[in-house]
Amino acid sequence: MHEFNINSSETRSFSNEEMLLDINASKLKSLGSEYFPSIKTKQSSYETFIKRITEHFSNNPVPEISEFFIAPDEIKYFWLSNHPLVITLENYFVPFNKRNLKSYSEKEEIRRFFVRWANETLLKEKSFFASTVKGIIERNNSTDDVLKNLLLATIISFDEKSSAEEKFLNQYDLVNNAILNSSLTEELKNEYLYYENLFKAVHYINRKQTNEAEHYLQNACGFKQNGINASYYQLLLLNKQQESERITELIKKIAEFDISRLNYANSVNNKKLFDFFLRNSVTYNFFRERGFSDLVFN
Repeated sequence: MHEFNINSSETRSFSNEEMLLDINASKLKSLGSEYFPSIKTKQSSYETFIKRITEHFSNNPVPEISEFFIAPDEIKYFWLSNHPLVITLENYFVPFNKRNLKSYSEKEEIRRFFVRWANETLLKEKSFFASTVKGIIERNNSTDDVLKNLLLATIISFDEKSSAEEKFLNQYDLVNNAILNSSLTEELKNEYLYYENLFKAVHYINRKQTNEAEHYLQNACGFKQNGINASYYQLLLLNKQQESERITELIKKIAEFDISRLNYANSVNNKKLFDFFLRNSVTYNFFRERGFSDLVFN
């Protein structure tokens, strides 16, 4: 089976196999659009990600259905988002009494260039914005600046150079030391470790390093057994390995998660919440993801 990279900005050389996969991916998206019109309008940008995550948590979903799904092309936005975990880490490591005009100005500068890096598609410009963010962070950084170090890890993760591997892992080591030695609750530490292992797994999926990706996905599941993001990326990985029984099991699990969210919204008679869950079904991503076309057309 064809091995694919979930980093959609990657430049690919189009062999016959690649062309067939792209044709099948287009057919799969068209098939999904027939039944789920919102697939056509899904766009990925920092602004749309923030809007969606804000709406998600403003609905105060119950814990069983509260996990926010992060699509492959949205991972780079996570540590600059208003996800509850990110807000908690910022408030803990940069408390309000330590914030001043200079720190707010620096944060806004980092945000501005990081977003331009994340949204940029041209490699030359992307490299410039990445270097700018690194320069701003590294001129005034410490091991306790966990979000700055996580933003650096994110940029390094999307760097195609294999030489960046050690630096990528070192960034997470710095964050781990700060978080695990803090007085944060065990629940919050486990929540962080879930996302850390999830993003490490995606890093290795992008590099077609299956064993490493599988290792970190298993770790992620250890911190959140029913994690829907971990299930989705396990499905991406297993799809390449043609493990049909486990693939069926994971597809069923993800579909049941979507159904449980709709049933909950219906049970509390919340049409707005029902519409939100319907528009943001995790299952829709089967039709958007290039690699899943193998499941349908091969």
